[in-house]
Amino acid sequence: MRMASRPGLVPGFIGGYLAGQVNAGFFGALIAGLLAGYIVNFIKKVEVPSMIRPIMADFLLFRLSPPLIVGGLMLKVIGLPSPI
Repeated sequence: MRMASRPGLVPGFIGGYLAGQVNAGFFGALIAGLLAGYIVNFIKKVEVPSMIRPIMADFLLFRLSPPLIVGGLMLKVIGLPSPI
């Protein structure tokens, strides 16, 4: 919440959930939360054209991209979920 405020909540939740699914534990969830904050801060700095800014900044950049990036990195770097 301190790093990226409200846009960082959902990516942090998804990263924490996936850390539990891949058995990464507390430190995996901590790394996922930090990763989510850094990704959201980076995306805030991306310049978009003024014509697309109303749609893209609200929907695609802050709502859809960070959870997909954090989720993809957690699954590719940390590992795949273990079967039950």
